[in-house]
Amino acid sequence: MSDTVTISKTEYFSLLRDSEILARLEGGGVDNWSYYSESIYSKDLNEESFDDWEERVKKEVDSK
Repeated sequence: MSDTVTISKTEYFSLLRDSEILARLEGGGVDNWSYYSESIYSKDLNEESFDDWEERVKKEVDSK
């Protein structure tokens, strides 16, 4: 199994952009805001929980 993934330049840029935004938000203290963890780890009515999403995506990535 290869440890590389091929994605478009557009998707690559989007991932870099999102990572930079998250780093800046966390650097600014957003991770200390009320409901920060709940927003990530809670499961709303028809939404997949973050833990379930993470597990599903990891399996998908590992199977490729």
